[in-house]
Amino acid sequence: AAEPGAAGPAAAPAAEATLDDEVAALDEDEAVPTLRGGPKSARRLRSRSAGATASAGSLRDRAAAAAPALDATGRDPAADAVFATADRLLEAGDPDGARAALGTLVEHADPWIAADAAARLARLELRLGLTDAALATVEVGLSRAPAGARPALRVVQGDVLAARGDRDGARTAWKNALLGR
Repeated sequence: AAEPGAAGPAAAPAAEATLDDEVAALDEDEAVPTLRGGPKSARRLRSRSAGATASAGSLRDRAAAAAPALDATGRDPAADAVFATADRLLEAGDPDGARAALGTLVEHADPWIAADAAARLARLELRLGLTDAALATVEVGLSRAPAGARPALRVVQGDVLAARGDRDGARTAWKNALLGR
């Protein structure tokens, strides 16, 4: 009889092979850092970019997977309360209230919190069809964001540009996310 843990190591190479296959499919002219989040994360992100072309969607997914989490240090409890309030307002069907709440954090003294708020606000504005506002929010976020937060904002920028029909601009933004710019 097989031991209970015997199936675990056999399953891991299959998951790694899937990620290796995705990495092998990258365009040769693109320099890509190591993907983070694994195959499940990449599949989840890929499902969000259904409107993009196959190659642009793939680039967007890789950029999103490579972007580090914005929360690199401890959090501000007051900022966390505002984020939670924005989430509750969205759940209650008040996107304008959520926009206002997130807008208060875009100018936060902590640039990590400001970048996180800008990314969330821009995503909300994109969902509401406010692409001009979303692009302006991303630009404000990028102007203050620490280097480690920029890739996540570039992913959002690429999504906004793709929604506006600017496929070349979206591709450039996603490439910049991959390159850590």
